[in-house]
Parts: sequence; structure tokens; C-alpha cells
Amino acid sequence: MATHRTYQVRNIDDGASVSIQGDLGGYLARWSTMFPRYVNRVIRHAAYKTQWLLKHELLAHAPGGEELAPLSWIQRVRAFDYYRKYGRPGSLKASGLAFGMNGGEWPLGGKLTQAIGYQTFDMDNPAKGSALVGWLSWSAAALGVIFQKETRATVTPETRRMYAAAGVPLSPSRAVIIKPARPVIEPFRRNRRRWIMDVIEKRFFYYMELDAARTAAQCARREM
Repeated sequence: MATHRTYQVRNIDDGASVSIQGDLGGYLARWSTMFPRYVNRVIRHAAYKTQWLLKHELLAHAPGGEELAPLSWIQRVRAFDYYRKYGRPGSLKASGLAFGMNGGEWPLGGKLTQAIGYQTFDMDNPAKGSALVGWLSWSAAALGVIFQKETRATVTPETRRMYAAAGVPLSPSRAVIIKPARPVIEPFRRNRRRWIMDVIEKRFFYYMELDAARTAAQCARREM
């Protein structure tokens, strides 16, 4: 009987979550039955590795290997945040509070990258644990939904005045402001499922080899 492990990446749009589900296969399923303590240790390891890869691929603007639309200049320097804070045009510099923030322009993902993590459940129950990977807090997940979706805003006279006051005047012909979609979770889920299963399988065999070496050493000592 196959053993299924489920990894979830949270996306609170419509209350849904995305699952990455894998089958360990008959051989590994047998070992997971014989050595249930392996399974939850493997889950914890795979969840850590998965959130690490998701963070770094988002920071590289390519979650799951699919390139994201770049930030506009206005977003990179947080022109509107600066205007709201100081009441005049300028650039709000990035601080060292999150991934890739080095005092210059704000990176794509910014603090959303920092907010990615993992959480495990039922780890005290052998072979029954599970893990969530992604934006764990509801506030970060809500921002993640906004970040990933395309939005379109009609340019009104008030919008023009706001842009001009922030030092970014709009051209007279601009009628719509478009923020492109920047999908993160779906391309990662789609393109990294096999990678996650490879992490699981390699870690499983690692623990098996450790046990085998330990048993061999114990037998050798008894024969001496």
C-alpha cells in the first residue's frame, strides 16, 4: 500500500491552499512502515529545503524557474511610500530587514520573501506528520495574493495629481495603470514537485544507510 505525504503551500485566495502530494512508492512505503520514525524526520527536512528554495527562487525573480515581470521604477524606489511619509518626491531606500535589501532599491518580493517559511504538524505521531510551506501568516498570505494577481486601475484626475505630487507625472495618453500578474506558488508547485520528491527519497535512504552502518558497527563489536 502506497504511503502519501502531502506538502501544502498556502494561498488564501477563496480560502484555498495548494498541495504537493507525492507517492513514496512501494519500496519506500515498506520502509516507512518498518521505520515510522523516519517519515516525520524526512518531512521536516523536506519542508525546510522547500521553503529555502522557494525563498531563493522568488528573490531571483523566477519561482519554479519561470521569470516574473520586473518591478517598475516607482515600485523599486517606493516613490509613493516616500511621498506619504515625507510629503515630497523622493526615493525610500531599502533597509537590511529582509532578503536582498542592501540600502538601495527594493527587490521584487522584498519582505514577502522573508515571510516564507514552513510549519510542521503532528510530528509527535510517528508517520503521521505534515508540513505547510509558504506564507504562514494570514497577513503575509493576503499580501501574497495581491502580489500574484494582475490589477488594472483607471487613471482619474485624482490619480494624475497623486502621481505628479510623488514626482512621477503620467503621460496625457495614459488611461489605465496595469500591475502585471507575478505568479509564485503555482509555477513553483508545478515545476518543483519532482525536486521535492527527490529530496524526500534521498533523505529516506540517508537514514536507512545510517541505520545500516550503525547495525554493522554493533555486529562488528559483538564479534570482537
